[in-house]
Amino acid sequence: MKRYNDLPKNWQQLIRACHTAPYSNINNIVFEDGQPVSIGEVEESILLKRVSNHSRINIDDFELKMQWLELIGFAQKHQNIIIKTLEVSDGLPNRRINIRPDINREFNQIN
Repeated sequence: MKRYNDLPKNWQQLIRACHTAPYSNINNIVFEDGQPVSIGEVEESILLKRVSNHSRINIDDFELKMQWLELIGFAQKHQNIIIKTLEVSDGLPNRRINIRPDINREFNQIN
């Protein structure tokens, strides 16, 4: 199992953003060479009725949950993509994401 401290700083920053806004949508996450390089707007959701199990933890080091390992694997496989919307629930990425391939790179390859 991979640990938080084993990750590059850019992955740590994305995880920190998800922990800061545990129920949210993070828009326009740009990945280059399988690494997050920028994120757009964060839209935080407020739970009115349900009590969250998420506690805003002090992130020093911890084992990564399966959702993070899946997202990291997805980004490494696809390399250069933009995640249009990443849904975050309880501080973890949802297993359903909306992506936009790097269109410019694809069109540059057409002869």
